[in-house]
Amino acid sequence: MNRSRVFVLMLATLGLAGAAFSFGHWTARRSDAGSPGALDLPAVPAADDVPRQVRLSPVSDMDRPFTIDEVEERIREVCKTGVWRSQRERLNLMHAIAPEDMPRILRIVDASRMAHGRAWIRGELVARWAETEPAAALDYVGTIANRHEREAAFDAAVAAWADIDPEAAAVWVRAMPAGPMRGRAVTATVASLGWVDPRAALRLAEEYGDGSAIDRNTALVFTSWAQMDAAQAAAALDALARGGARAAAVRALAGEWAARDLEAAFAWAGTLGDPREREAALSTICMEIADDDPAGAASLALVRLSGNVRQGALQSIVSRWAAEDLPAAVAWLRRVEDLPVRRAVMGGLAQEWAAIDPRAALKFALAMPAGQETTWALRTIFNTWADSDPSAALNSLWDLPPGEVRSEQWTNILGKLATKDPEQARQIIAAMPAGDDRTEAIRSVAVELIDSDPHIAAAFAALLPPDTEPDLFATIARGLAADDTQAALEWIEALPDTGLRERAFSAAVGVIADRDPSGAMAMLDRMPTPAARATLLSSVLRSLAEKSASSATSLAMTIGDPVERARAVSQALMGIDDGAFDAALALFALLPQGPAQQRVAERLSWSLGQSDPMRLKGWLDTQPDGPARRTIASSLVGQLAEIDPKAAFELTAMIPAGPMRDSAVANAVVRWGEQDFPSALAWLQAQPDTASRREALSSLSHQLVETNPQRALQVAQLLPSGGQQASVYSAVGYRWSSLPDASITQYAAGIADPKARVGFLGGVISGLASRDPIRAAALLPSVASPELRQQAVWSIADAWAENDPAAAMQWLGGVADGSEREAAATTVAMKWAASAPAEAAAAIGRLPTGAVRDSALFAGAHALARVDLPQASTWAMSIADAGRRHNAIENIAGAWYRSDPDAARRWLAQTDLPADRAQRVLDEQAGDDYGGMDGPAVLLDHID
Repeated sequence: MNRSRVFVLMLATLGLAGAAFSFGHWTARRSDAGSPGALDLPAVPAADDVPRQVRLSPVSDMDRPFTIDEVEERIREVCKTGVWRSQRERLNLMHAIAPEDMPRILRIVDASRMAHGRAWIRGELVARWAETEPAAALDYVGTIANRHEREAAFDAAVAAWADIDPEAAAVWVRAMPAGPMRGRAVTATVASLGWVDPRAALRLAEEYGDGSAIDRNTALVFTSWAQMDAAQAAAALDALARGGARAAAVRALAGEWAARDLEAAFAWAGTLGDPREREAALSTICMEIADDDPAGAASLALVRLSGNVRQGALQSIVSRWAAEDLPAAVAWLRRVEDLPVRRAVMGGLAQEWAAIDPRAALKFALAMPAGQETTWALRTIFNTWADSDPSAALNSLWDLPPGEVRSEQWTNILGKLATKDPEQARQIIAAMPAGDDRTEAIRSVAVELIDSDPHIAAAFAALLPPDTEPDLFATIARGLAADDTQAALEWIEALPDTGLRERAFSAAVGVIADRDPSGAMAMLDRMPTPAARATLLSSVLRSLAEKSASSATSLAMTIGDPVERARAVSQALMGIDDGAFDAALALFALLPQGPAQQRVAERLSWSLGQSDPMRLKGWLDTQPDGPARRTIASSLVGQLAEIDPKAAFELTAMIPAGPMRDSAVANAVVRWGEQDFPSALAWLQAQPDTASRREALSSLSHQLVETNPQRALQVAQLLPSGGQQASVYSAVGYRWSSLPDASITQYAAGIADPKARVGFLGGVISGLASRDPIRAAALLPSVASPELRQQAVWSIADAWAENDPAAAMQWLGGVADGSEREAAATTVAMKWAASAPAEAAAAIGRLPTGAVRDSALFAGAHALARVDLPQASTWAMSIADAGRRHNAIENIAGAWYRSDPDAARRWLAQTDLPADRAQRVLDEQAGDDYGGMDGPAVLLDHID
């Protein structure tokens, strides 16, 4: 199976699992299709219009163990159960369906009430159909009413077609209107077309992609290209501009080339002029060879890589190595002389080492300098150790200095100990003095035991003060009820606090009602409060409703108190399964008008509208006028807008004026505008200037930005001058940022409204900043708004710093405004310090003393505090402004104290931080330590 096939299957699986990708402005009613949700798609080329690389027969050559009647029977069963009997059966059944039988089979699926099963089995059928008859398959997809299911089926159909006939699919994709679904179809097509014509696939990725999609699609092309001709792919790389797409291509090419010709891949990586690209390629190559030669891969990464790239590569390599040969990985790590590297790599080694020899792993970790990786390694060691020998782990925990790891691991390990030896855990807790630490220890033990033994968990929870942890008592009650109803009730009734009893009863009755509604009803008189009675009744009603509508309504009618009945019914309906609509609507009829009825109406109408909006319309017609009917109408507008936006718009008249109606009108007009733009625009032009009209104009124009920017601007011109209109121009500017500079400046000069012009240029610069910061910087002088200029400078610097922070910092020196330069220097310093701290420090050190230099040092120190506290402290001490310097010192000292309190104290003593502020830092951090006890190691010594 080639890699594009793997990708396509993965894509189809994601779609079939219910991943919803917004059709947005792309779905529309076909002029020749009257069914709901039909799609406005280009015509699928005939089979002979485009050369096809692969042709499938309508039915495969596999045996046909099923007749079409047997297929129908099995499809009905799978729609109900959600599972196949076997994968062999699934394959045979799919291949037994001829294309002409697909509509017949899909009608069975469409009629299924099981939404999840309906979606994924439909996807498999549509994918199979699209392999031989893509036009018919896609026509069918357009008839699916539910938007999410329609999107999933579309995903499956296009992916399957593109894998079989990528060139035909590419022709079709190019004819699609712009929008999210074209982007999704491009990705599926690029993956397959790359195996047939990688240059054409690359053009498709560049011309019809946007943002991260271009990066992802470019990587797919170079992955397949490298497998066919790596040298040719490397030559094509030179034509790509620097940025995310080129970086993704470098990594894809390096990995595939190394898998086939390691020496050639190394030679090519060495020719890359950009040091970041060279390191990215070498890092990918190291990871590629790590499975076969982990020692060589680790040594290569140690010598050839630097900074965070080296650290990440070594962590991954050594972690995988340790899983196969721990002694060899440990031996290699012991020979590494670079302490920061040893500390970083230990994080990836800790789990494997701790599983085999936790004492040795702990001894090694304790000998390493303090830092984030060391802290993480210690956590990993004790987490792993606690699973196998919690008593030993608890004794050794006190070899750690006081700090964050010791504090958090104490309760964690005690909880693990309780699952193996609850009596020993009880004796340790009994020896502790009363206080927060003892309460937290009890809570940890009880939580750890709930799943494995709720009875023992309940015994530990009884040691807690009665006014604490109500959620814990409820969880234990739920666990006990699932295991032993009578024991659960006796335990709950013995609780000393009324509030705890009520919470526990509420948790338990839900479990009991699901298993035995009659038994739950027998508990009614034992409920301590009216709220608890309502919870029990609602749980039973919900359980019955999911089995029998008549049983649920009959029980509800036996509740004599109208207030109690309304409370129980409304609670049941808020949690009822989406498939039990018959019972839900019958129970809803028992609710009186009021806020509770309105909340239930909102919940039910949303759920029903997702699966069957026309049935929701029928329910609406049966409701009397009132808040609930208006709520249902509002929900229906959103659901019906996907199918019949004109009808949805007409429904908005039922909703009172206000934010709810404004939102509903905007939603309906957006869908109306997608399907019949002239009519929607004419209506908008005829309306007076109201909040509802402005919201509809803004929503429609933003929705049109991706598919038709000219129409978006046409709508935006109906908005009054100001923020809403400028926002649309900004979005269009972002969209058009790839146009030539001359076209951009010419169009901007023609925008009469100054706010709209500023918004347009701001959008252009934001769009350019992520792809071509140099071009974005060239446009900056045309921006007059100080606020927009500062945001633009920051955007350019942030994007530039990703690939070339030195150039970004140099550019900032020419920015005239000091506040703009200061804000941008902050983001450059943070990214540069994290990737190449020595280079960043040298460049920042050359800046003149002042606010810009101090901002850069402060930001860099913050970034370094996550990976290298000693270096972060050096940066902090270089800040000239005392206020900023002291703030940086406090931040770093707090982080340092959590991993190495002694080192933090020593460093604080060397700084100029005022004594009272230094002491406050120490006091705040020390307050998180374990409360001064000698620790479980001492307690264990006193337990026989």
